[in-house]
Amino acid sequence: MRAKISRFAPAFSRGAAVLASSVLFGACGGESPAPEPEVVSEVMPPTEAPLPQLLAPPPGMGEPGVRQVAPGRFEAVIYASDLGFEPTEIRVPVGAEVIFKLTSRDQPHGFMIEATPVAFDVFPEGIAEATHTFTEVREHLVICHVYCGGGHEGMRAKVIVEAADDG
Repeated sequence: MRAKISRFAPAFSRGAAVLASSVLFGACGGESPAPEPEVVSEVMPPTEAPLPQLLAPPPGMGEPGVRQVAPGRFEAVIYASDLGFEPTEIRVPVGAEVIFKLTSRDQPHGFMIEATPVAFDVFPEGIAEATHTFTEVREHLVICHVYCGGGHEGMRAKVIVEAADDG
């Protein structure tokens, strides 16, 4: 069976709402609301969003990049921030032992290399390290596995393990 609704029900509901808000407003000792501000039609030039303020790297961190520190041993210095990882590409020869040395320039981040046991958190003004030896030629995706805000999905890098140069 279908309920019959009076054609005056919507008007009654609106009237009741107006009456209730008037009573509440008066009971709270309020004054009349301020008039709406005048709408001005002015075209404003677009502004660029300011870049986030990045923290200085901790002492001993060094410049971002990959360098050979001994035969068969490399150091990858990586900076994490909402802007991503720097560098975004790390190239090492197969069989190389790589020391990953990270810091965060703004907030906590994660660093995880797929298909390896390398996964750790990195914090602002701190240095986190992990060592891994790559035994096969392939490309590994690196992601931030700690949710870090709006740029989180863009925090990607690659470790590219190349055939050894027998020179």
